[in-house]
Amino acid sequence: MKSSKSIALTPKGQKAVRACLASGRYSSAQEVIEEALSLLDLTERQHRARLASIDAAIERGMADVRADRVVDFDDDAVARIKREGRALLARSRRKSA
Repeated sequence: MKSSKSIALTPKGQKAVRACLASGRYSSAQEVIEEALSLLDLTERQHRARLASIDAAIERGMADVRADRVVDFDDDAVARIKREGRALLARSRRKSA
């Protein structure tokens, strides 16, 4: 059984709901709010997934540190990274030309 609850919207929220209704895509304010809540839920699930991915990457990095699978980040490393990046960019530009 569905229950209902009244909510108060800010003027900005009211304007957004009216615009959605005026578009013809929604037939009631309830539909607009339900869609908004569904999108909020999706956004929050995606955010949690991104955070979990970041946490996993950090843990992999920390495991590499604990296993001593790291190298110093010095001027030589910077020069190597720049060389490799420039080579990738040059190859990419040749392919698109």
